[in-house]
Amino acid sequence: MGKRLPALVKEGAEMPLSTASDALVGSLLEAIGVAGEDVATRGSACRKAAKVLALLPSEEASAQGAQKILAWAEEHRDLQAAAGGGAAEAAEAASASALHLAAAVLERFAETDRLAGADGVSRQSWLKLARRVIDGSNPRGEASSDSRCAAAELVAAVGGEDDIVECLLAPEPETSESLPIEAGPPADAETASRETPALWSDPWPAHAACFALRALRRGAALLSTRMLARVAARICWCLAPGRPTCEAEQLLHALQGLQRPPAASQVRLADRLRLCTSLPSVFALATLKRHREPVQRMLQASLLKAAKQCSARQEPLLDFSVACFIHFLSRLSVFKKEAAAAASAFPESSKVSVFFCEALLRSDPTRAPELAGVALRVCDRVRYFVDKEDPTSDAIHKAASVLRYVVEKRCPELGVQGSALLQNAARGSMPAELFAIRQAAQPRTVAPVTAALAAAVAPRPAASEGALVLLDSPGRAPAVAQASRRVTGKSPGPASSPMAGSQEIASPMPTSQTTPRRLSLLKRGTGSASPASTADTADDVMAVTSVARPMAPRSSPGAAVAGGVTGAALMAVMAQASQKRASTKRSSRGSASAPQVKQPRTA
Repeated sequence: MGKRLPALVKEGAEMPLSTASDALVGSLLEAIGVAGEDVATRGSACRKAAKVLALLPSEEASAQGAQKILAWAEEHRDLQAAAGGGAAEAAEAASASALHLAAAVLERFAETDRLAGADGVSRQSWLKLARRVIDGSNPRGEASSDSRCAAAELVAAVGGEDDIVECLLAPEPETSESLPIEAGPPADAETASRETPALWSDPWPAHAACFALRALRRGAALLSTRMLARVAARICWCLAPGRPTCEAEQLLHALQGLQRPPAASQVRLADRLRLCTSLPSVFALATLKRHREPVQRMLQASLLKAAKQCSARQEPLLDFSVACFIHFLSRLSVFKKEAAAAASAFPESSKVSVFFCEALLRSDPTRAPELAGVALRVCDRVRYFVDKEDPTSDAIHKAASVLRYVVEKRCPELGVQGSALLQNAARGSMPAELFAIRQAAQPRTVAPVTAALAAAVAPRPAASEGALVLLDSPGRAPAVAQASRRVTGKSPGPASSPMAGSQEIASPMPTSQTTPRRLSLLKRGTGSASPASTADTADDVMAVTSVARPMAPRSSPGAAVAGGVTGAALMAVMAQASQKRASTKRSSRGSASAPQVKQPRTA
């Protein structure tokens, strides 16, 4: 095709428009007929043929050539249904070529309205045909697999987000179909070569994922959390043991294409940054090093580009990238399995986080401590937000804890700086499409105070230390939760940053604000860089849920609570109890360690 191209262009300039279009279309169909039998080779030849149509003198001639190719594809797309006997495979190959050609032409002329409705050929009819081929073909046959791969290209070319997610990225089974059946060892090498069947693996799952990425790269489909999670799940499935390594190489090539968007691409910078800084991290689960290293370099390049654009665009793109990765990690299938377990150390999620952390620190080694500080501040900032699409879930907080643990383990020297590193962490911004500001528990109607609670806490007027809410739950002691006004005070609003959360979603349950079991390494140090940071940390520690236990001795029957339960009264009771326990321990320790007088020895 490449050798005959100059001659065809020269001949086309000298002949009429319709004759030139017919001659070019005939030559292209002839070239596609002798293309390779491989799915990737045939699809590449069809896309080049659609690109050659743009060489015609006018747009009208190009549209006419595209219509003729679509008409030929419509004639040959249903040949496998009528064929029988030995001609079935040839008809299947012709049908696959027709679908490849239709996908390439419709993708190339996506903005041309003349292709719709002419000669009974429309995008919706091609989309219905592609979905019928995908749903009705036998996935275990090699010939039908070629048709399914061609139909996947057609869905990616003319379908939308829902079509791509439902058809191309449907969840795959747990076990791989390419795994051989276990059998005893053969007697000798000759018997093994004669009796062992050749392994065949269905290339459709990896092929469909590659063309879903191609649709995202062109901007034909909008990037959503559901699509990103489905693509990541398909990549993890293709990287599992037992799958052929060629699938990982195909996915690697498709990911590298994300960094080279086409000139006419309409993808937003936020979507491209989210896609290039989060999705490649799933290659941390790849078994071969030669697959992990190129993706690691690609992720480093994306993060370095984001860091350079921070100063040029005056936007916190690094914070945006880290926040997108945390949200992406919370939707990974491996993370969901580990989070749902009764007890888990998150080994696979930590592996993915280590992959991202290494790429972040290696993107600019001279600023590694600063970049680690950015990641830690974003992890600390997540506690002021909830998942906008799933406000009742705490997955993003667990994912932030996993990334924070990885960064602290990778850079233990950051613990010396203590809380100074996390100072003003709540004043950053987060992606408004993914996060919403977390609101404290709303006040409820205060239930009547029982006699035990009235005797446990001395009556005091309402203090000015923060709003206190009395929450009652059946079968449990009443809980006193202090609503932290720092959440809405320090978190950015829509006016402060375009990426800040634009909605405030109330926390669904008060138990989600309980004190964590493991305090961050950067919050354990007693020293602080400034008094302000110390006060800030103390305020964070006080703004947690505590439980009032009415265990104090009863007072007089006429005692009553005048001003309600206050935090100062509760702290006073707790302080008295702790002092009493400490004095009891000191007295018992003193009596046990008292010196004993030796008696004189008598004869």
